[in-house]
Amino acid sequence: KLLKIECISNALVKTLNIRAREILNNQKHDFWQNNDLYIFSGIPKIKDKKILLVDDIITHDYTITQCIYQLGQEDPKDITVLCAGRTEK
Repeated sequence: KLLKIECISNALVKTLNIRAREILNNQKHDFWQNNDLYIFSGIPKIKDKKILLVDDIITHDYTITQCIYQLGQEDPKDITVLCAGRTEK
């Protein structure tokens, strides 16, 4: 409301209910390359729009990378990520 922009919480749909911690380190790369954790819902149209993607915490970069990839397929003007925190690697 303060930014006077539309907030859309259903643009991405989670397709898998997984815990990244439970995937073995040597299997993570292949898992993330071969699975779409999120897909674009098709609502609303984001072509040529500026997107602000908000996440509470970035742990392994996999979720945020998937979200950026899926939204990027819809040809937005720009995608900016805002995150409250990041875990140490």
